[in-house]
Amino acid sequence: MVQYKLTPEAEAELETIIAYSHEKWGTDRSDQTMSVFENCFTNLALFPQSGQTVRDRNKIYQKPVIRMPYWVVYRLHPDQEVITIIQIMHSRRNR
Repeated sequence: MVQYKLTPEAEAELETIIAYSHEKWGTDRSDQTMSVFENCFTNLALFPQSGQTVRDRNKIYQKPVIRMPYWVVYRLHPDQEVITIIQIMHSRRNR
């Protein structure tokens, strides 16, 4: 199975999302939100080609389709062994 890792920026974005969820809706909801992200990351590791390909300048990224209002932007390394989660952002945010 392909491994995944988060950039420091993606980790910070995830922490912000979880903290906001906890503040707004409580522990149960923030735990559910974290589980959804963890499941997304695991599914990406199992099916790394499942995302939508996005070209940005000279780089190619993938965005998975997940059932929440967030985009998870990732890159599959050429050796096909590691996925790097580059960015996690709300779908309404300007890209």
